[in-house]
Amino acid sequence: MPSSLPLPHRTRQPGTLQHHPKPEHLPRRGLMPSTVFVLAALAAAVDPLAPRPNGPMPAPPTRVLIDNAVVHVAPGKTLDSADILIDNGRIVRVAGNIEPGTARVVDAAGRHVYAGFIDAYVPVDAPAPRDGAPGTHWSNLVTPQRDALAGQGLPPRDAETLRKLGFTAAGIAPSSGIFRGWGAVVSTAQPFDDPALGKPPVYKARASQHLGFERSGWSSGDYPTSHMGVVSLMRQTFIDAAWRESRTNTDWSCLDAINPDGLMIYDTSFELEALLSDKVAREFDHANVAIVGSGTEFKRLDALANAGRAMIVPLVFPATPDVFTVGKADATSLEDLMSWEHAPSNARYLDEKGLAVSITTSKLPRSQKFWDNMEKAIDAGLASDKALAMVTTHPAELLGVADTLGTIEQGKIANLVIASGPLFDEPAYDDQPGVEDAQILTVFIDGREHHIADAKDTRFDGAWTISSVGADLTMSIKVDANKITATRGDAQAKARKVKIDKDRISFLIDDNEDGNGTYLMSGVLGADGVIRGTGVAPDQSAFEWTAAREGDLPGKDDDKKKDDDAEDDDEAPTAAPIGAPFAAYTVESMPEQKTYLLTNATVWTQSDKGILENGWVLVQDGKIAQIGTGGYPRIAAEVIDCAGKHITPGLIDAHSHTGLFRLGVNESGQAVTAEVRIADSIDPGHINWYRQLAGGVTAANLLHGSANPIGGQSQTVKVRWGALKPEDMHFEDAKPGIKFALGENVKQSNWGDDNTTRYPQTRLGVETIIRDRFTKAREYAAARGRSGNARSGSYFSTEAPANARGVAGAPGPRDLELEILAEILAGERLIHCHSYRQDEILMLCRVAEDFGFKIGTFQHGLETYKVAEIVREHAIGASLFSDWWAYKVEVQDAIPAAGPINFEAGLLTSYNSDSDDLARRMNVEAGKALRYALDAGIAMTPQDALAFVTTNPAIQLGIIDRVGTIEVGKDADLAVWSGDPLSSMSRCERTFVDGRQLFSLEQDRAMRERMQAERARLVGKIMAEGKPKPMDDDSEPSESEPEGDEPPTRRSMLARMYERALQDHIDHGPRPGDCGCNLLPRELMNLDR
Repeated sequence: MPSSLPLPHRTRQPGTLQHHPKPEHLPRRGLMPSTVFVLAALAAAVDPLAPRPNGPMPAPPTRVLIDNAVVHVAPGKTLDSADILIDNGRIVRVAGNIEPGTARVVDAAGRHVYAGFIDAYVPVDAPAPRDGAPGTHWSNLVTPQRDALAGQGLPPRDAETLRKLGFTAAGIAPSSGIFRGWGAVVSTAQPFDDPALGKPPVYKARASQHLGFERSGWSSGDYPTSHMGVVSLMRQTFIDAAWRESRTNTDWSCLDAINPDGLMIYDTSFELEALLSDKVAREFDHANVAIVGSGTEFKRLDALANAGRAMIVPLVFPATPDVFTVGKADATSLEDLMSWEHAPSNARYLDEKGLAVSITTSKLPRSQKFWDNMEKAIDAGLASDKALAMVTTHPAELLGVADTLGTIEQGKIANLVIASGPLFDEPAYDDQPGVEDAQILTVFIDGREHHIADAKDTRFDGAWTISSVGADLTMSIKVDANKITATRGDAQAKARKVKIDKDRISFLIDDNEDGNGTYLMSGVLGADGVIRGTGVAPDQSAFEWTAAREGDLPGKDDDKKKDDDAEDDDEAPTAAPIGAPFAAYTVESMPEQKTYLLTNATVWTQSDKGILENGWVLVQDGKIAQIGTGGYPRIAAEVIDCAGKHITPGLIDAHSHTGLFRLGVNESGQAVTAEVRIADSIDPGHINWYRQLAGGVTAANLLHGSANPIGGQSQTVKVRWGALKPEDMHFEDAKPGIKFALGENVKQSNWGDDNTTRYPQTRLGVETIIRDRFTKAREYAAARGRSGNARSGSYFSTEAPANARGVAGAPGPRDLELEILAEILAGERLIHCHSYRQDEILMLCRVAEDFGFKIGTFQHGLETYKVAEIVREHAIGASLFSDWWAYKVEVQDAIPAAGPINFEAGLLTSYNSDSDDLARRMNVEAGKALRYALDAGIAMTPQDALAFVTTNPAIQLGIIDRVGTIEVGKDADLAVWSGDPLSSMSRCERTFVDGRQLFSLEQDRAMRERMQAERARLVGKIMAEGKPKPMDDDSEPSESEPEGDEPPTRRSMLARMYERALQDHIDHGPRPGDCGCNLLPRELMNLDR
C-alpha cells in the first residue's frame, strides 16, 4: 500500500486528527476555468513560431497554490494534507503549510492529486510521403521518415478525450504501415485562445520509432500479404539501413531515419505478433524495444515474460459470454470462457512476471469505458500503486521523459490530476468517495487549469421521512442523485421533474395510494440537515413540509461494500494461467525426460533388426538407450507393460501446413519469395498439433504454400505440444529447406479472372523465372567470394542472427532472397517442390542438373511414377498422396500404385498429408502402400510400408540421424499402438517426443475431465453473476438472424452438424494438394484475418 506521510499544515491543530470533509461541503473556489497560464518560456519572450500579438501583450503566468490535498507524489508515496506550488508551469515546491504569497489558491481539501497520466501509445494520422519522391522506399508500407508531428499531431478531439480521462501527455505514433515512422510525446492541453501564446508544447520529438504488422491482403496482391512477408521486409529493411549506416552517403534515403539504438515500439494485434516482435528484435540486437499488446497477452504469458520486453497494454476485456441457454452454453468455447475470466488480470499478470507495464487508452471498443475497465483490473487484483505506475512513471521512463513528467516533484512540469477521491484505491476515511464513485474534477497541464467536471453534489442523497402541515401527507423518500423514489404505505412511486440546485430541491409525486392526483413539492436543505419546504396538494391547497434524514441509501455503497467484503473473503485474485497452450489441453510444464522401460511389445525398429517380437525399449535422457527381446534390464525406470501392443518410430509428415493459417501460409505478393520463412507463421498452440500427436505424429515438414514458383523457407518441427513459443518446436540442426511450386497454382490459372497480371502466367514462364533467379544467386555468391557457399562467413541460416552486414567491401547490402537461393546452389538447402505433371518434373530436374544441385523432394509428385528413374538421379525422393486424385486437371493421371511403383524403381518415396485431417491417420496411409503394392503385384514388406511415414521422410528431410528408426542413440520419438500400426482398426495409445510422454489415453482422459470441470466452474460463475452478453455498440443484429437456439427452418441435428462440418472445412481447412491455395477466395474477400 502507498505510504501516507502526514505533513504539518496551517489548518491542522496540533495533536488532533483532522478528517477530510466530504466533497459536497467543500468550497469550490479554484475548480472553475480560470485565466490561461503559460510556461516560463512563453512568458519570458514571444514564441518565435507564434504570430505577434495584435494588441496588448499576453499577461505573464500566475502562481497557483493547490492547498490541503492528498498528494500522490509517486506510486507508493503519498503526502496527507500537502500543498503544491506552481509557478510558470513548473512545480516549485511540494510540502505542508506553504504560504501562498501572490499565488492564486485552489482549495483542494479532501481532494486527491496525482501526477498527470501519460498514455504511451496514441495512434494518429501522419502524412505519407509522395509516391516516387526521392529517397522513398519502393513499398508504401515502409515509411520510417514519417513523423507524427508532421501533420495535425494529436487531434483536438482526441486531446479532449484524453484530458477527461486524466491524461495530460500522450506518446503519439503514426497509425499505419510496417515501418511507420517517428513518434513524439506531446501535451494534451487545450489550444490557447490567443494564438500569440503559441501551441501546447511537444515534450519530446522523435521519442520513438514505430513498427506494425500491416499487410496488403490478397485483394491488392501487393507484397507483403502475410506475416512472414512482413517480418522478411522488416529484416531486409534493417539490413539495408545498417549497410547505409556503415558507408559515407551523399544522397538522402528514408532508411537513414532508422535508429537501431533508439526506442522501437511494435504495435501488435495478438500475442503471436508480440512474440514475432521480440524475435526480430533479438535477431538484430535491438535492446530498447516495447510492444503494444492487444489485451490477450495472458495467452502466451510465460513466453512474453521470457522475452522481457516493456509492454503497453490496453484494458480491453471480452464481453461476458452468453451461456444462459443450453445451446449457447454448448456453443461457447472453453477459450472464450477462460479469456473472459483472465482478461481483467492481464496487466497484473505481466507485472507479476517482472515486466515494465504501461496502460494505454487505445484499442478500447466503443462499448467499453477506460475507468470502468481500470476498476475491473483493480478488482481483479492489480495493486493500486502498480496501476498508478502504469499510467505515470512507467510510460514516463519508457518514453524518456521521466525527468520532467510522471511524478509530483520540484522542477517537474505541472501536469496534475485533481480528483474528488482516490482513483485507484479505497479512501483513507469512511466518509469519502471510493474508487467506484471518485471523479476527475480538474487537470493542470503545463501549469494551465482545465476544468473537467463539477463535483457531484450528494447532499440530498439518502433516505428521508417527510412530514407535512396542512395536508394529509406522510411518506418516505430515497434520493439518489437526481432520482427520487417515494413510499407511502404499500404504494411506491418515482418522482417526476426532479430538480436539484445546490441546497434547493423540487419534484412531483403522483399519489398512487388513492389516485387523488399529484403533489408539487419544493424545499431547501438547512444548516441543521433538515429539508423545509412548501407544497401544493392535488386539491390545489398549499401546505408546508419537512424531511429528516434517516440514513444513507441502503443497497448502494453499503451493499457493495458487503459484496466486496464477501468477495474478498471467498475469492482470491485469479491466478495467472500456467503452461501452454491457453485453454484446451494445456500442459502446465513440459514433462520431464524420465527413464522409461517399454516391455512385452512388438517393436518395429525400421532398421536392419527388423520387427522384434516380445521386444522392449529402454528410454533414458530423451534417447533410446537399449532395445532387445526377452529379458529386459532390471533398472530404476517407469515400466510400461505393452503386451499385445506395437511400438514404432514416431510418424513423420513430410508435407504439412498445420498451425500456419492464422499468420499466413502463402506470401503471394511476389513470384519469388525465398526470403520469407514459414517459421514466422507457426502457431504452436493450434489444436491440430495435439490431434496429430494423438495419431502418433512426432515430426513434420512445415511448408510454404504453392502460390509462387519460388516460395518461402520451410521449417522442420517436432510436435512438442506445450511449447511456449514457436521456436521451441524447431527440429534442431535439421537440413534447411525451401518450397518451390510448379503448375496451375503458380501460373494463377485457378485464381480467377482478376489475377492474370503477375508474371509468370505460363509454364514456360515458371521455368524462366527459376533459371533467372538461380543465375542471379550464382552471381551474387561469386561477387562475395563464396563460390555459392552462402552460409559461411557472415551469411546466416534460419536460426542465426540476421544483423551481419555482409562481407567487407561487398557490393551492395545483403540480399535475403538471393542468399537463400545461393544456399541451394551450395547444397546446403533442399528444394521441396510442389509438382504433378511429368513434363514439369523433368524440367526442374534439368534445371538442377544445369546449376549443379540435388533436389530434396517432389511434393505430391503424382506423375513421378512415369519418370521414376530420372527423378531418382536428381532428387532424394518423392513425397506423395496415397490415393488423392481427380481434384483438378493436372492430377488426372494420378494412380494409387504410384507409390509402390516408385518403391520398386528405387525412388525413395514417402506419403504425406498436406491436411490437418489426414495427418491424424498417417499410419493408415502407410497401410495403403502395402495394400496398393499387393494389388499391383509389387513385393513390399510391412516394414517397407511403414517406412513411407517414418524412415523415408526422415531421409528426405535430412533428419535420419536423429529419428525415423528405433536404434540406440536416436531421439526417443515413439508411438505405441493398440495393434498392427498398418491397420485402420489400431489406435495410438501413447506418443513420446524427445523421451517425454506428450500423449497417452490416460493423460487425455484426465485433461478432458479437468477441462470439463473448468468449463462447468466458469459457466457457473457467469450464471451466478447473471450478466447476459451485451451487444457491441458498433454491431447491429441482422434482420435475417434467427433468435434463440434454433435455425429459421427446422432440420435434423445430423443435417445441421454436417453443414457446420462442411463449412468449417471450406473456410478453415487446407485441402490436400492445394497447399493453402484453396483459401484464396476467402482471402481475396479480405476475410483472411
